[in-house]
Amino acid sequence: MAEAPSAVSVFVADDHGEIVAAATMDGAAPDTRLNAQRKAYTAARSDAFSSGALAEKVRDNAVERASFDPFFTFFLGGVAAFDGDTRVGSVGVSGLAGSDDEALARKAIDAAGLSSRELARLELGADRAEELPGLEAVDDAVVDGQVQLELRQRPLHDSAGGEDRRLVRIDQRR
Repeated sequence: MAEAPSAVSVFVADDHGEIVAAATMDGAAPDTRLNAQRKAYTAARSDAFSSGALAEKVRDNAVERASFDPFFTFFLGGVAAFDGDTRVGSVGVSGLAGSDDEALARKAIDAAGLSSRELARLELGADRAEELPGLEAVDDAVVDGQVQLELRQRPLHDSAGGEDRRLVRIDQRR
């Protein structure tokens, strides 16, 4: 939390979404506590790696969104924590912009020696690898029978100072 530019709440949940630790910085808005709790719960209990990834997965399907657990949230900032391939819990952060909440959650998970399955890798079965327009493969590997591709977005223009952007996409269909 020391890296937060302003006051936040951080909730840590086990793999069932039950809160095992919580902290709120002085000055954090009261609603950040419930928001952080819901983000941690969502990341722990859903099949997505983060609350934001779940939102992306169901973005175009109002019926599916309405059928979820009513405590789920689709705001960025809830991130699942893994020990190897095992989901062991999650971290939910609230109080900043969603992308900043999510970045802090990932830092907390990494600091604990766990993996946040940072979305810089696209994980999908070998039979479902697909060509994605505007992307180029940077690295690939087969891990536990899954093809893992690291992708980079091709520059939109040919300027020498172009930004190297790693992609944020995971195929959740299994």
